[in-house]
Amino acid sequence: MFPLLAVPYKTFFRYIQLMKLVRKFPYLCGLAVIIFFWMVLGTLATLAVYPLFFRPGPPPQTAYFIFLHINFLFLCGGTVLAVKRILKRSVRDFITDRPRFSVSSSLHAAGFWMLAAGIFSVLLFSFRRPEVTLQFSPAAFFLFLPAALVLTPLQTFAEEMLFRAYLRRWIEHLRRAVNPWLTCILSGVAFLAAHGANPEFMQGDHLLVLALYYFLFGAFLMAVVLRRGGIEHAFGIHLGNNLFTILIVNYEGSAVPSPSLWLLNRIDPPASMALFLLTAAVYSYVFLRSKPSSYRL
Repeated sequence: MFPLLAVPYKTFFRYIQLMKLVRKFPYLCGLAVIIFFWMVLGTLATLAVYPLFFRPGPPPQTAYFIFLHINFLFLCGGTVLAVKRILKRSVRDFITDRPRFSVSSSLHAAGFWMLAAGIFSVLLFSFRRPEVTLQFSPAAFFLFLPAALVLTPLQTFAEEMLFRAYLRRWIEHLRRAVNPWLTCILSGVAFLAAHGANPEFMQGDHLLVLALYYFLFGAFLMAVVLRRGGIEHAFGIHLGNNLFTILIVNYEGSAVPSPSLWLLNRIDPPASMALFLLTAAVYSYVFLRSKPSSYRL
């Protein structure tokens, strides 16, 4: 079935070229290609492999985790294609202002975020005392761990390329003088919209706080990108945040179920907001006071 996926791609790309929109609206056309890859080809590929992952009965968590991340391969591939073929830019120049992408910066940001989130989680749990269960199962955890360490970076990098790098370059293309506040707001809105269908929004508790959390998280990551001049730190923060959730403390009804060490009986949006604000404040104090980019917030 996979060779058939090339047919709609070729038809769609030729249609874009025939309409002569690429030269006039390169970023809009690029976004159309990204969405086509992510939502159409990614969905078709996900449906195509569904029988390989699931049989009657509840699916294993590792298999379900891999299944959930198939479409992010297409999001990443579609974004790279749009950048190289439509925008005619190298991926490195697109995602960072530095001569090369700094993997060490991403790892430092991810490690720091996970450490700070862990410390503040202990403090918050001591005050709020949520219903949390130690569910550590060595067999399930270590079977799940390789998939988490491979696919979570893919997922977060794909999202950072779209919601931060692509949006940033698009605004730069439209405006010579980039308004950093507007850029951060747009990033927050886009990030909130992309996560608005997550299961936690269906629970009906503290929806405004939950929406504000996603908006602020997206806006903060864009602020980090503008301040640092690339997505390295934002990617690291996003990666550390997601790894902390799926490996350390997850919650019932999560969009990404996992055999984490601890499991909350439900999501607590006010606690999540407090944890984010505390961690972001400490991170900003440590990392964002020096080496600013040309953008000033």
